[in-house]
Amino acid sequence: MSRIFLPPGPAAGFWLWLAGCFLVPGPVWAEGSTAAAVLAAAQAPLLARADEACRRGAFAEAIALLAPALRDQTDREPREQVQLALRLAQAYRALGRPEAGLACLEVGQPPGAALTAPLAAGSTGDRRAAALLAQTRGSLKLAAGRPAEARPLLEEAARLAGEMANDSLAAAIANDLGLCAEAEERLPEALAAFQAAAAQAAKADDRLPGATALANAGRLAHRLGRPEQALLLARQAVDLFQDQPASHDAVSVRLHLGLLCQELAPVLPAAQRLAADLFAEAGRQAESLDDLRLASYAFGYAGGLYEKEGRLAAALDLTRRAAFQAQAAQAPELLFRWHWQTGRLLRAQGQPDEALASLRRAARSFALVRTDLVASCRGDLTRYHRTACPLFFSLVDLLLDQAAHRAAGAGRQALLLEARDAMEEIKKVELENYFQDACLTAVAGQATAIDRMLEGAAALYPVLLPDRAELLVSFADRLERYPVPLATGALTAQVHAWRQKLEKRTTSEHLPLAQALYDALIRPLEPDLAQAGVRTLVVVPDGVLRTVPLSALHDGERYLVERFAVAVAPSLALTAPRPWTNQGRPVLVAGLAEAVQGFPALPFAGQELAHLHGLLAGSTLLQDQAFVTPALEATLQAEPFSMVHIASHGQFGSRLADTFLLAYDGKITMDRLAGMVGLFRFRQEPLELLTLSACQTAAGDERAALGLAGIAIKAGARSALATLWLINDQAASQLVTELYRQLQRPGMSRAAALQAAQKSLLADRRFRHPAYWAPFLLLNNWL
Repeated sequence: MSRIFLPPGPAAGFWLWLAGCFLVPGPVWAEGSTAAAVLAAAQAPLLARADEACRRGAFAEAIALLAPALRDQTDREPREQVQLALRLAQAYRALGRPEAGLACLEVGQPPGAALTAPLAAGSTGDRRAAALLAQTRGSLKLAAGRPAEARPLLEEAARLAGEMANDSLAAAIANDLGLCAEAEERLPEALAAFQAAAAQAAKADDRLPGATALANAGRLAHRLGRPEQALLLARQAVDLFQDQPASHDAVSVRLHLGLLCQELAPVLPAAQRLAADLFAEAGRQAESLDDLRLASYAFGYAGGLYEKEGRLAAALDLTRRAAFQAQAAQAPELLFRWHWQTGRLLRAQGQPDEALASLRRAARSFALVRTDLVASCRGDLTRYHRTACPLFFSLVDLLLDQAAHRAAGAGRQALLLEARDAMEEIKKVELENYFQDACLTAVAGQATAIDRMLEGAAALYPVLLPDRAELLVSFADRLERYPVPLATGALTAQVHAWRQKLEKRTTSEHLPLAQALYDALIRPLEPDLAQAGVRTLVVVPDGVLRTVPLSALHDGERYLVERFAVAVAPSLALTAPRPWTNQGRPVLVAGLAEAVQGFPALPFAGQELAHLHGLLAGSTLLQDQAFVTPALEATLQAEPFSMVHIASHGQFGSRLADTFLLAYDGKITMDRLAGMVGLFRFRQEPLELLTLSACQTAAGDERAALGLAGIAIKAGARSALATLWLINDQAASQLVTELYRQLQRPGMSRAAALQAAQKSLLADRRFRHPAYWAPFLLLNNWL
């Protein structure tokens, strides 16, 4: 019963379907029951054919055999139904479709009741079937990203296996419990579970499950920073199944161990040879089984290993062989991987045109399987993110490089347009990953064509590549690229240092860095910005540049905000700007001035709320004791507000779970707030502006800033105003009051209104330092 769990990194996204490939360990029913024997005899041909298909990795074939039999309930005993359902669920899991597998098992109320009822008590055979059912449901929930739901099922399976003294089954369940503990970040417990699984498998002389447990233990030891222990465990696993006959499971474990050894190679060079041997033998066995998918993996990963060794010709030959097998298997989820690898190899061999063609094929193949990959990463879109973003960055890198060698004209513009579209794909993936919501970008609304949005504006895409940084700039009539005269590492270091100095209100230490970064990021654009009549800069930031306000860059005489209105958009493809219009719709003003929940008072927040309540005719005010979660939710449901302004403590962290807004009765998560504000999506007029005053992000935390940039999209608001760091509440009160005053002027855009408000603080001697006005960011719609 081979069950593997793949390491994080680019490989994981392609291997999710393999993370639980296994067969039922022997007959489900105990011998000795006449009825069981009759049922087993009746089902033997069907199950034998299904098992044979699984042994060679033809899980779709097994499903085609089993699904009609399970649907046909005529004269079928309950135990027979369980046996079919288990086999079918396991085949679905092997294909990376855990939810489909669960649907085969959880058919009653409560879930699974219809299958577990006939197994309630009785013979040893019943307990074994019940254990298998609990284990399978647990492993499926684990594969679906629900370890908390998986654990009690696996613990019940372990109890039943213990009662039967079934070491082989107990080993498989212990391995699953180790995966569950790892998914919940209880790593020492997970390692102990894998080692216990290996010991139980050895006691049962069940070698392949033992090798699987050792492979998982080795991978986890490596994750815990114990490479020597990891290699020792890998060698022990290899020794265990060295003489095992070829099977899908045996090939899977070889590949798993090959990946582990490949990761160990940089610190333990001996692991490199072992990885190569494992991949080569896996390829031979997969071909002997006619298992095209596993053969594709074996050759592709061997190609990747040779790529790291610099053996480019051999790597390219193996990678093309992998692509051929993937194509024969009709497996686009593998094909895009090998097209991507082919593109890298061709570029390294000095064939950029051929490399670009391969990367384009990779992107097209990826589009075919994007939905399935997202579904397979349910509960952990980080794995999907680690696959998609490097692919599109590889494409952007080569497109920009090709454009740099083309003369101005239609061909160059086409390359830059394609690069911008690839950057937009990266932005979508990053947002989905942060919010762990694969539907986020799908429901964000239909965007207007980017170029039509940019009259009087320019969109800046900083592109931080491993070896260099570039700027891709969209004007209303063209795109341009500008090399940044700082390597990505140097740029990152300067931005981090600048962010730290920006918050020091009593010094001007920020200015030299503000000027150096201006020279790198804005100075090269100045002639084109002037020629195009640009008044607004829309920044679609990348990496560390999410953590700083570009409005505080300095040209030696003035801050950038004194020349341009500046807005931030997490993605222009998810933006549908339209001019500001309030049209007398109601406004909600809410927040805290009192100290609550261990947070200090915000005395000027009360003044801010009072000013806004007076300035905005007909506004609704919820303050202090009135600003509680139920009241906020009910108020938002009752009125079609055009603006919602909240002045309170708030925080954006690296994880969405660390992101909240403080109400009088406790913290409101961003998901909860987005749910409240999201009601406006279904109304004729969505929310025009959501303002979060006095919120902050963790300094220098790119993921926290990504959440800040995505708030408007997540909440369904056309635009949002929020702050990068904790600001002086008197300055905040003055700025937002001026912002709303400006917005009441006819024809005033949101970006221009914020610019005017920031310049009003610049004109105030008390608040001229950028620490007071720069952290305010206008997000998403700038019109």
